[in-house]
Order: sequence, then structure tokens, then C-alpha cells
Amino acid sequence: MGHRGCRLAVTYPSIAKMQTKAVIRAAIEVQKEHADWTVKPEIMIPLVCEVKELKYVKNIVVETADAEIAAAGVNLEYEVGTMIEIPRAALTADEIATEADFFCFGTNDLTQMTFGFSRDDAGKFLNAYYDKKIFESDPFAKLDQVGVGKLMEMAIKLGKPVNPKLHVGICGEHGGDPSSVEFCHKIGLDYVSCSPFRIPIVCLFANKYSGTELSSSYESLCHEGLRDFWHIQKVEINSPFTFAFIMERDVDCLFDSADLVMMAWTIFALDGAGSDLHDRTIYKPVTEKHPYGYAQVESLFLLVKYSVLLALTCNLMVENIKLLFHGGHEVDAGSIAVFEFLVCVCCAVMYAILGHYSKKYESTTIKAELYMWKLDVISSMGVAVAFAVQTALLHTNLRFITPYIDPAVAVVMALLLIKEPVCEIFQSIKNLILFAPEEEETLSQIRAIVDQHMKDYPYEVTFLDVIQTGRKLWVEVYIGNQTDVIHISIIHKVRDEIKQELRDKYDQVYIEVIPD
Repeated sequence: MGHRGCRLAVTYPSIAKMQTKAVIRAAIEVQKEHADWTVKPEIMIPLVCEVKELKYVKNIVVETADAEIAAAGVNLEYEVGTMIEIPRAALTADEIATEADFFCFGTNDLTQMTFGFSRDDAGKFLNAYYDKKIFESDPFAKLDQVGVGKLMEMAIKLGKPVNPKLHVGICGEHGGDPSSVEFCHKIGLDYVSCSPFRIPIVCLFANKYSGTELSSSYESLCHEGLRDFWHIQKVEINSPFTFAFIMERDVDCLFDSADLVMMAWTIFALDGAGSDLHDRTIYKPVTEKHPYGYAQVESLFLLVKYSVLLALTCNLMVENIKLLFHGGHEVDAGSIAVFEFLVCVCCAVMYAILGHYSKKYESTTIKAELYMWKLDVISSMGVAVAFAVQTALLHTNLRFITPYIDPAVAVVMALLLIKEPVCEIFQSIKNLILFAPEEEETLSQIRAIVDQHMKDYPYEVTFLDVIQTGRKLWVEVYIGNQTDVIHISIIHKVRDEIKQELRDKYDQVYIEVIPD
């Protein structure tokens, strides 16, 4: 909609001339520099709705291009086509095909004009459509095959009989959506075009349809596009867990390295010259330079640690799923069962020791370390039992399933373990960006304590602000009264009383009482 596309070329023909000159001159220059290349520019006229409109602009393009080619004294072929992005263009595609060498479906605009939506404000109401089950997905992200798709299919069926040499493609964000691209392939499109950041998705799709005609064309796109944008020759992406696959076996080493860094941080943070907790780094009070003390550093370390653990877990799950589909593998189940049982005992002892000595500290870092040891206890015991069962099955009619037990156990363990790192990652992010505590019980308890102390003084609480960052709890109590007189001594006294009671319940509390 609006004064754009080919409409500008109709009202201002000089724009079409200028752009055509730029394209043709660039093509001539490239052809001269690379004589072994086949250069054939495709000039696309956008937003066409009427064949006369296309013919008018095409005449300008052809006249300008031919003049440039003649002046340069070269032989250069080119094509002139149009974007089908208006419903009327799709409905009259048989007429438009007489003047076009190719069609390219501009599905962004075609979706807008078919639905009557604007991408600028659709986000304001589409969520309501999802909630009420009117739409199942965003039509700007996933092609509407019933409506928009029917227009595309109609345009192809109308256009190709009129112009058998007509080649057809798609240009828009839908070109990177696998289900949309599959539909385009089914209705006879020859190519797709998508933005650079969607190329990896296209590669995933090519792998899914390995061995098909669609796969070969997409692999070409993937290799060329990725080479141009990321300077690599070939990319093989076999699952959505791309991050885990890139790291492959190195992720285990990376996790151990992150664990060592975490342990070093814990030793540093809990080390102090005196016996007072506030002498220890992790408990040091805030300063002007560090308004939140060291609390957020702890959350940052936990975010890194659990992110690596999540990658390791995903890698474990995906690799073992691949093993299951390839027939599993044979292992010395008896030896592994004994070894894992010994590991389980050692981890249990370590967990008990750390649990005992960490009782006087309230630290998410220490909790994370305890969780890891607990994890090792459970996983080692589970693996030991599984391989003990496998050893027993070797002498039964169920021997044929033994190659699958090892990868199956690994997949089950990964599924059981994946929840904790995901939850901790979200919690660490919330701590880093200063979210209010989620637990309603915490907020209610703090409010009850504040109200209990404030009732003894001539002030009332107008607003209570509670923020959590890492281990620290930040409480701001805004108070008001019916007079303009504020007693600073009373404010300090009530603040100290509230702080004392909150410190008995929470690890680190920072509180301010502020006149509203």
C-alpha cells in the first residue's frame, strides 16, 4: 500500500532509469573483470497489480538497459520480472506472465494485503487471536497455506501455461521457515530467497530432506550463503541442538574447566581475614563503586556454569539418540556397573562432607556445588543399576536389547537432569537484571514484618519495593503521614528494627525507609 514500488517508477520514471543503469553497469563491470563468469542480472519490478503497469515500467527498464549494453559494446543477457505481492496480481497472473520473465512472491506484503493486517501493529492483537484459537501461528512467520498459499498456487497455474519459461520463487521471511518452504516446493516454486540469519534454518531443513531434489538445491544455498557470510566451506547441522554439536566432546572438558573456575571463585569469595562474615568477599557491603556488592558476580558465574551443563546434557541426549537409531553399542556392562557403584559411594561421601561444612554459609554457589555432587550420586547409582540389569540380561532371551540399554539410560538421565539447569539459568538471569522475588510467600512475609513494626509509629506504608539480586534482598519502604513533620530518629529506629527481624530470616538484607 502507499506510494512505493513500481508506482514511484510510474510517477518518477527517472528512478527506474537510474536503478537500471546501476544494475547493468555493475553487471558489465563484473563480466569484464571475470570473463569466465556467466553474469545474467534479473531486474524485478515490485508491487505490480496491473499488466499495463508492468509493461510501462518494463519498457523503461529495457530501453535503458539496451542503451547501456550498446554503449559498452558488450553482449549481456538480462531478465525482467515482477514481484507478486498484491492479491490482484495473483488473480491476473496469466496476463502479467505475458510481460514477465519470472515471478517472485513477496510473501511479506502478500500476507499483509490478503489478511488486511499491517506488520507494524499486528503484534498488538495477534496474541488475542492465539489465545482464542483463531490463529495457531503468526502468518508473517509461517505461511498461510490456505489463503495466501492458494493465491500463490493460482498464480503459478495461471502464469506457466502462458509463459512456459517462467521461473518462480519466493522472497520474504517465509523463505526461512521449513514448513513454508516445503509448501513452496510442492506447488512448484524453483527457488527461495531468505535473509542471512535464516540460512542455518534452511540448512537444518536441507538435512531433514536429505537425498531429495529439494535437499540438493538447499545444500547449494547453505554452502554458498554460509561461506559468504561466515567464511566457512561446509556446515553440517544435524539437530536443533547446534550449540551442543559444535562443542561435541569438548563440552565435557569445558564444563570441568568452568567447574574449576567456580571452585576458585568460591574459595576466594568465602575467604576472609577475620571471623566476621562481613570480612568475607561475598558478604562485603555495598559501596558507591559497587552498588550491589559482589552479589551479581555470583549469579553471573552460576549462569555460565549451568549454561555449560545444559549444553553438555543436550549433547549427551542427542548423541545417544543417534546411537539408539544406529543399533546401540556393546559395552562391558559388569565392569561399568562396579565402577559406577564405587563412583556413587565416593560422591555420596563427598556430598555428605560438603553438606556438613557448608551449613553456616547461605550461598547459591555452594548450593550449586552440592547439587552437582548430588547429581553425581543419583546418576552413578542409576547407571550402576542399569548395567547390572544389562549384565543379567546377557544370559536370557532378552539379550538382543542389551546394546540399547547404555544409550537409553543416558537419554533418560539427560531428560531427568535437563530441568534443573534450565530453571537455574532463568533464575540467574532474573537475579542479574534485578527481578522482584517470585515467591508470593516471601513478599507477604516481608510486608507483614514491615506492617507489624510500622503500627507502633505515626506513619503508614504507602509502597513496598522488594528486589532480589543474587543472594541480597533489597527492601525499600516508602512511608507517609498526615503532617509535614518527619522524625529522622524514628525512621532510623524503625529501619533498624525491621532490618534486625529480616536478617533473622534472610541471608543478606539491605533496607531503606523513605518518606514518600
